[in-house]
Amino acid sequence: MVDSQTSFNPDETYKAVVKEFTDAKALVESCLSEDFRSRNNDLWLLLKAWEKQGIAVMIDWERFQELFSFETIRRTRQEIQNTEGRFLPTDPDVLIKRKYREEAIRDYYGAKSFIFQNFQKKRYEIK
Repeated sequence: MVDSQTSFNPDETYKAVVKEFTDAKALVESCLSEDFRSRNNDLWLLLKAWEKQGIAVMIDWERFQELFSFETIRRTRQEIQNTEGRFLPTDPDVLIKRKYREEAIRDYYGAKSFIFQNFQKKRYEIK
């Protein structure tokens, strides 16, 4: 089913999320197996993952350790927008895409959780 407000297809979004996380898992596993520092520092892991994706970031290690992690930045943006209702996206499609993506991610990771497996099966059996 395609949402009439956008050209967004929830089924395609779910497939894209599954592919993204499958690819990311392979990339992260590769980084973790090849560089012991990536096991101890998420920023280092991020840098190594970006390197494998063709982005070379040259930065002083001392300065690098002072940077906020991507997750901290994302969660802070999320709190400001979702909890405080400030600095909302200016593009309405961004809200729709985030909602679809949030649901797809929840489905993807929830499906891997034993507690949700039976719920997930029942959810899609209902017509």
